[in-house]
Amino acid sequence: MESASTSLSFLERRAISRKAQKYYQDELDGLQVQLDRIIQPKVTLLDLAKDIDRVDLTLTDEFNRLFQGGHQSHKGDKIIAAWMHRFPAYNKQGGKKIPKAWRALKGWRKLTPSRSRKGHGLPVWAGIATVLAQQGHTVMGVFTLLLVSSYARPNQLIGMRKSSLTRPLATVLPHWALLLNPEEHKARSKVGDKDISIVLDSPYLQSWIEPILNVLKKGEPDDRLWTFDYSQYSKEFKKAAALLGVDLVPYQARHSGPAIDRAHKLRSQEEVQKRGQWATFKSTQRYE
Repeated sequence: MESASTSLSFLERRAISRKAQKYYQDELDGLQVQLDRIIQPKVTLLDLAKDIDRVDLTLTDEFNRLFQGGHQSHKGDKIIAAWMHRFPAYNKQGGKKIPKAWRALKGWRKLTPSRSRKGHGLPVWAGIATVLAQQGHTVMGVFTLLLVSSYARPNQLIGMRKSSLTRPLATVLPHWALLLNPEEHKARSKVGDKDISIVLDSPYLQSWIEPILNVLKKGEPDDRLWTFDYSQYSKEFKKAAALLGVDLVPYQARHSGPAIDRAHKLRSQEEVQKRGQWATFKSTQRYE
């Protein structure tokens, strides 16, 4: 039964751990959901795997879509690893090649280099936001400082809807808040969390952020919160960083925010861990 449902024998499946099997299956399930959205009549992954050219184009399109949604290149690495495990003919020992997908993944890696853990001080991020505003991209500047304050991954923030930006509530919540990965939108955080509420209480936001958030909130609840995608933001961010002479990528905001908060004693280590959705206390020690 197991072999019939996956096209892999028992021993082939045991070539990787059960945890990795589940992770790979989750990635393939996500790919199947996307196929169901764009291809009619619906096609299964097994059917897709029979057409090399179609597989190559499908994975290339998916990588571009995920990059524009703010995902890091490790997402593509996991998808292609899951695909090769599920369909061994596409791995290095097999005869089926997908050159477009591999080339797209190479480009993705170049645009999102793995320098994410190096944090920078608040003046650097305020400088980036200021340059973006001076270049006519004020909302991108706001996006940048919300990345720092919330510790959100770029893909979490870029995909937000207006309904996920929450106004203050008298006697209940004195600050604006973000609802990341709401349950109704199906998307989950990297560790599978949903309905993550982040209060925008950082002191460096308070004197100016409210009128801007009021403008961003206007519109239908299901409208996109931002008027740009990640590729557009990344392009302008890179220009701003070059003008300032600093070497950083947007994802580093996730690791700069906690370091800033700890340096200025704005949050305890426990509060940093909860805000960043880190599973273990050890994960936050590098911000000390």
